[in-house]
Amino acid sequence: MRQRADPAQLRTIFLHVKVLQRIDDVSLMCDKRIASLKKLAVKPTRPVQTVTPEPAVPLQPQGGAPHLLRRKHKCVYLPLAVGMK
Repeated sequence: MRQRADPAQLRTIFLHVKVLQRIDDVSLMCDKRIASLKKLAVKPTRPVQTVTPEPAVPLQPQGGAPHLLRRKHKCVYLPLAVGMK
């Protein structure tokens, strides 16, 4: 004859199985998270687009800055007041 299992033992076995399943689920979740973070950490390589060089353009003309050459300086003389104190 077969013995009947004690209800307390059945409950303990059931809880152990549930705990082991939960541990496996959490472990799988952590592995997936680590894999996704590693994908985010890797910088994707960007394609390099070649650009044809343009001729160099001087910032100022050879004769100097044009705004300084065009300006004419005017001197304004103010008469001094004689006898003012």
